[in-house]
Amino acid sequence: MQKIYRDINAKVAEQGANKKAVTFRAAYQKMRKARLLKTMKEPEGEQYKVTFQRELQDWIYPGRRRGAPKHTWGRKALEALREEARIGRPEWRGVELVGTKFDNRDRQDVRDRLKEYAGEEYN
Repeated sequence: MQKIYRDINAKVAEQGANKKAVTFRAAYQKMRKARLLKTMKEPEGEQYKVTFQRELQDWIYPGRRRGAPKHTWGRKALEALREEARIGRPEWRGVELVGTKFDNRDRQDVRDRLKEYAGEEYN
């Protein structure tokens, strides 16, 4: 699959175009990250109030149907953002976001780091 995209991008580059063919997955992840960064930048905005209950706790509405996924796009996007930050910065390597005995999103320093990273990435 990647070979197809490499070949297409090589032919497009030969023709002198600036655009590249990207996979749907890559385009979706880029869009999701941009939406999360924009949402985190405006904590008083409507998107923030719908996405998070309080301080980066994802909002799961109580009337969801049985069998509906527990994980929201906001939670998955936060985990992806933390992984991206963890790779780029050594001080993040020992801090887990979720999956530990305590949910680290409740820690103020983790929330501040995520918001700081989101602000740097958004600008």
